[in-house]
Amino acid sequence: MTHIPNHPSRDKGGDRNSEPLPWEFNGPVPEGDHPEVTQHLTESTVAKLTAAMREVVDMVGIHEAMAPTTATSVWELLAATSHELLAWVRRWQA
Repeated sequence: MTHIPNHPSRDKGGDRNSEPLPWEFNGPVPEGDHPEVTQHLTESTVAKLTAAMREVVDMVGIHEAMAPTTATSVWELLAATSHELLAWVRRWQA
């Protein structure tokens, strides 16, 4: 089975020794957790949530004019969700 990453590759001139990208786990592994599974869970979760939020952004952009009040509420939800996701990544990486 071929592994297909959930995030962009650094193959295009990227340096694997540089700082981790936002979706790459670089924090401490909790005691008792398997390092590779920890990395997989964190990176995959962030990648999937980010992809889902991008889809919602596209959807709201298409339908915003027909439901402006609802679209505003969805934009607020997206802002809160992205803020919390970023805060979670920062807490997890610490």
